[in-house]
Amino acid sequence: IGPEFGLLGFAFHPDFPADPRVYIDYNPPAPPMTAIHTVISEFTLDPTDPNHVDPASERVILELHQPATNHNGGMLEFDSEGFLLIGMGDGGQGGDAFNTGRDPSKMLAKILRIGVEPDGSDDNPTACMGCPQYGPFDYTIPPTNPFVGDPTFTPEVYIWGVRNPWRFSIDPATDLLYVADVGQNQWEEIDVAAPGDDLGWSDMEGFHCYGGTPCDTTAGPHEVNADGITMPLVEYGHTNSRCSVTGGSVYRSCEVPAWDGVYFYSDFCTGEVFALSWDGATVTDLGVVLDQNELPLGNGWNAYGDVFITTVDAILGGPIFDGKVYRIAPGA
Repeated sequence: IGPEFGLLGFAFHPDFPADPRVYIDYNPPAPPMTAIHTVISEFTLDPTDPNHVDPASERVILELHQPATNHNGGMLEFDSEGFLLIGMGDGGQGGDAFNTGRDPSKMLAKILRIGVEPDGSDDNPTACMGCPQYGPFDYTIPPTNPFVGDPTFTPEVYIWGVRNPWRFSIDPATDLLYVADVGQNQWEEIDVAAPGDDLGWSDMEGFHCYGGTPCDTTAGPHEVNADGITMPLVEYGHTNSRCSVTGGSVYRSCEVPAWDGVYFYSDFCTGEVFALSWDGATVTDLGVVLDQNELPLGNGWNAYGDVFITTVDAILGGPIFDGKVYRIAPGA
């Protein structure tokens, strides 16, 4: 249906491979437009073929209606407590057309946090009325979620006020959550987000007020402004054909000790790779560290702390082909 559809996110169970379950975020083909939806599913490896999942093992954990074909988020990652973080965009079109960014009762425009172990209950039975596989959705609400007990928030919400958190990652050394939130027409941003943080969309885009909405622009990087919004670490504008941030990961490999703690990220339209470091008080923007012609779609890391970037050759708005995986490493 669109370039933001299909398989958008993948995560291994925290105890994999002893626990042979994997989790995916995808948008199945489901015309007409009113039936567009995001599915979070669990699969189990085929016991006769450990290189593939058993298609018949799918357990749908959650479905959400999507009012448009873009801003579907898609990132999945388990945190250090074993709970699943899910990136959800604002529902698409543009300018927060469906008013989800400032609505705490909606799951869109949020990073959600759930427990994947079934407990026999039907959680959130109205999440996706009209979805083809509608309910029951069996997951748990972590008791440490920041808005548990607050009737104005749906309890799955972990971070709110995001536009399209296409890729985020947790630093394994500090447990900090780095969020790359795709901007509207002017500003892309990188945030470090704590449970309950409001990242500002759609009152703000980066450090700037959006759409004429009054806001406080006096706060510095990672400070909370007078409106209760947590500011980004850095932003960059849509100059030199830049258009959409692709989040990355924090480098923790021993190969280059000087890179320890550096967060790498990129821009989808230019292929540039940027870097920054954050010591908890000061952000150091290292700017462009690599300029290449392939378009970065995603991020990854391994147990050694190496950072990986996935890329494609693509025609913007058209076909995507020839995907590759690169490891960030010293140049020759």
